[in-house]
Amino acid sequence: MGINLVSITGDKFFFSRNCWFATCQLAKRNGWAPLGTIPPLNWPLKNWNPNDYFSEAGQSVLAIDALELSKAIERAIPNLPAESESNKNQYVYINYFESLIEIIDDFKNDDQLENRTDRVFVTKEHEGNLIGFIDLCRKGKFWII
Repeated sequence: MGINLVSITGDKFFFSRNCWFATCQLAKRNGWAPLGTIPPLNWPLKNWNPNDYFSEAGQSVLAIDALELSKAIERAIPNLPAESESNKNQYVYINYFESLIEIIDDFKNDDQLENRTDRVFVTKEHEGNLIGFIDLCRKGKFWII
């Protein structure tokens, strides 16, 4: 399973779930302030959590939010450690569950997520993928499906 992102131009980008969470966390740590998502068509607005960047419901990310996300990732790239330098004390060490809590408080009581202990390191080895993601973000609005 993973996260599929589709730009307004039809371009596609795929993240594993863990890498998507880690990328969002990395962006937040580099100045991205999420503006919130727009619910899919026919979704009851009163039931929508605008902080939901993770449910793959077909929500959209506005062009300005995508641009700011790309800028934050671009700022992070020069500081990514080499794989051999990664350790749990570096800011790029991502705890799957803690990342969710920081981004979406509403998910903190989800039993499926509470017991996760996955860790993801974002390192120089991920730079090519991050550049591809930046390219998608710079095309404007995208959907999370």
